[in-house]
Amino acid sequence: MDEKWPFLLRFPIGSPSKLLSVVGNFVWAILASKVGREEAAKLLWAVGFAHYLVVFVTLYQRLPTSEALPKDLHPVYSMFIAAPSAASIAWGSIYGEFDALSQTCYFIALFLYISLVVRINFFRGFRFSMAWWSYTIPMTTASLATIKYAEQVPSLVSKGMAIILSFTSSTMASILFVSTLLHAFVWHTLFPNDLAIAITKRKQGKDRKKPIRKSIDIKRWTKHSPLPIMSSIAKDDSHVKDFHADEEK
Repeated sequence: MDEKWPFLLRFPIGSPSKLLSVVGNFVWAILASKVGREEAAKLLWAVGFAHYLVVFVTLYQRLPTSEALPKDLHPVYSMFIAAPSAASIAWGSIYGEFDALSQTCYFIALFLYISLVVRINFFRGFRFSMAWWSYTIPMTTASLATIKYAEQVPSLVSKGMAIILSFTSSTMASILFVSTLLHAFVWHTLFPNDLAIAITKRKQGKDRKKPIRKSIDIKRWTKHSPLPIMSSIAKDDSHVKDFHADEEK
């Protein structure tokens, strides 16, 4: 990972941040269904779901073998939750009910949510950065999908989950908003490693010394060189000098 690049350009090609474009398809499908363009909504949902299958399988297979993201970018892994949650909401918006397919997508998102929650230590031990805002979209879509599920299947468990996830997503968004303001305008530590967009006056780390190139003595190198080419060149040069000396005499 090259630290010279600005923060927002440092995402690897095979990172979970690529799922954000998939979420966009489902959001457009929801918007199209709200304005009465049901056929366009179905098309957008189908394209988004096909894209999601490819991206999800690719990323899921690469997790054990590919190089792990730096700790500062670990919040991006939460994007695995956003796509199936948005797919369930979009399908319910298109067909007017949270049916079996919507519930299936929701349960996939719920499984991924629990899988990340049980690995809470994976999301600890690093300082605040703008990557933390990656938590907001997955947690919000998951809470909205849970509310839709609780409306379709009312029970104590589903209503309790809807309240807990909604409170968690609202709390997280508020904490991130306040933290961003503090780091940007009070502590001046937002984007500390990005010189192009830095909002800090402190120097992070010691300045790296540029390597000094040593000059190479070509004559000395040719004299001590064991290569026959160098020795032949030296001999030819001596013969030429002797020839000019004879002519002068």
